[in-house]
Amino acid sequence: ARVTKFNDKGELITRNPWNYKLPDSLSIPVNFNVHFLDKKFSEGILGSKASGEPSVLLSCGVLFAIQNAVRAARSDGGDDEPFTRGAPFTVEEATLDSKVGPDNLTLD
Repeated sequence: ARVTKFNDKGELITRNPWNYKLPDSLSIPVNFNVHFLDKKFSEGILGSKASGEPSVLLSCGVLFAIQNAVRAARSDGGDDEPFTRGAPFTVEEATLDSKVGPDNLTLD
């Protein structure tokens, strides 16, 4: 169900990445014509007209958050060695990389 909310002025206030749905193969029209511009686009970074899909770009934050959580767990255990791991990052890898064992999981 799509939820949209407006403020007292009638402005949309639910415009954010959580409400954005990525286009999929069913979003492409049957008749899809493309025309290239005659001149180079000079604005933007290196002439780019796009910034990327919000959902894809925001997903990078999940990887960084997991990496920081693993670094913090290792630091709490006295291990301050450099740590890096790229995507994909599984739960098993995060658990093993954090070097947290059953002895560390206690309630005080």
